[in-house]
Amino acid sequence: MRKMKFLILFLSFCIAHAQTPNTTQNIAQENAHAKNFLSNTPNQTQPSSISSSISPTHSTMIDSSQLDRYSYYTYRYNTRSDKPNDIHLIALGGIADNNALNGFYSGFLFDYDHLIDQYPLGFTFAYTFQSHNQSNRQSNQSNSQSRTNTTTNLHNAQLALYTDIFIGANQIQAEISQGFNFSENSALVTTLTNAYLKYGYVFALNSHGSFIQPLGRVNVYFLYNISKGGFNIPDLALNTNLDIGFQYKQFISQQFYFYVTPLLRQDIAVLDSDVLMRPIIDKNGSIDFTLPDNKYRTYGVLQAGFLCSLSTHTTLSLHFNGKLAYHMMHLGGNLTLDILF
Repeated sequence: MRKMKFLILFLSFCIAHAQTPNTTQNIAQENAHAKNFLSNTPNQTQPSSISSSISPTHSTMIDSSQLDRYSYYTYRYNTRSDKPNDIHLIALGGIADNNALNGFYSGFLFDYDHLIDQYPLGFTFAYTFQSHNQSNRQSNQSNSQSRTNTTTNLHNAQLALYTDIFIGANQIQAEISQGFNFSENSALVTTLTNAYLKYGYVFALNSHGSFIQPLGRVNVYFLYNISKGGFNIPDLALNTNLDIGFQYKQFISQQFYFYVTPLLRQDIAVLDSDVLMRPIIDKNGSIDFTLPDNKYRTYGVLQAGFLCSLSTHTTLSLHFNGKLAYHMMHLGGNLTLDILF
């Protein structure tokens, strides 16, 4: 009877470790790195929640009832003391429709950041191919109207600098980017400057890995047309809008979480327009478009996705985003491989 009990316990132990190989060892190693890193950081006290948030006794659920700057939510930035470099490889694509203008886009983004005294500073390079079909109405001598379609293919390259930091439960993101657009159909050459500032504050909803983050974001887009290539477009176009909303994030385990982010976007400053709807890509692979007209619009924005840890150095994530306004719709997504070293 004792042998049978021992065999059952042994099989249970083997099955548990087969499902989560080296999880306890990896967590213990990261915990040691984090504690060593924090002990060498001036003006900071030893965190009490880091052990409760990620201890081996909580391998399936995260005790996040005490949210502080060293909780599981911000744990990534404190355990990167031994992995200060982060690379994102992102494949992206989607469709955009604005009344008479519709099309698709696809591309990729390379993102690298390095920790400088706990705070990441990074850069991105992005490329997208964009194809638009523009519907035009023409009147003939008999006053009847005919419809013609014009296809425009654009190549877009973008460079950006960014930071994404936590100070306590406060998250601050900032990015500035410069894009260049070229047309296959004409001598169109433009530059597109984009900057945004985002702030959010994280609250723990319970002791089972549920978080909510109210947030706000200011976006500024500045378009300058170097060579118009025969298009009826202005020399300059400017758009500024404000996002208000929240992000809900749920950790299912220490290796998996999903999130949903509903936002309300409002234009607050519009100067001229961009009929070709040139894209802007942020560091997460989310795409926005310059406005095709100079109207002040209100948008509904929805972002969602999930992340799965493949190892202590790699994660794989899938993200979706959509934007809806009067006579405007955009749907997109991206697949991201994240490598820490």
